[in-house]
Amino acid sequence: MLYPEMSFFKYWNLLISVALIYVCVLMPYSMAFIDENPTWMDIMFYGADVIFLLDMSIIFFTAYYDEQGALVQDRKKIALSYLKFWFWMDLISIFPFDLIFENLQSSKINTIS
Repeated sequence: MLYPEMSFFKYWNLLISVALIYVCVLMPYSMAFIDENPTWMDIMFYGADVIFLLDMSIIFFTAYYDEQGALVQDRKKIALSYLKFWFWMDLISIFPFDLIFENLQSSKINTIS
């Protein structure tokens, strides 16, 4: 069981923050000004997705404080709380829509040719 007060979370939240800033700044920049993403940029974006996926896994093992300020340590309650809303938002945010649409578009072009 992981606890919110652990020093691990200071560093983990810093890593998550850096990954979020990276994605929030470079994703729009690359979409607006770069015709073809360099390979290194794709690797960085996928690396950020891996970090976010790891974060989703860590959340399932992390106790949290409820509305009354009580520490919830029951794994079932932790999972249900996360699955109610934030899990789905996190899942949508890392879903590889770009790869799917790219593959659909290339298969459509190959069919037409």
